[in-house]
Amino acid sequence: MKRKTLEQDPITPMIGEMFDLSNHIGLTKREHFAAMAMQGYVVNGTIGIDKKALAEWSVGMADALINALNKGA
Repeated sequence: MKRKTLEQDPITPMIGEMFDLSNHIGLTKREHFAAMAMQGYVVNGTIGIDKKALAEWSVGMADALINALNKGA
């Protein structure tokens, strides 16, 4: 069975005894996916978008991707 993708998983995991997820410094998968969604939206040249609405939409897209990745996991 495939391991589920968790929103708090780091985007650059390290393997080994010295790695501890609770001490990870950097972006989580959720933060990274949300940033990528936001970047894709902004690069299309949308003008006058409500920043709060864009941020919420981006996080929603990240959550949707994580849920899709976990189907069948």
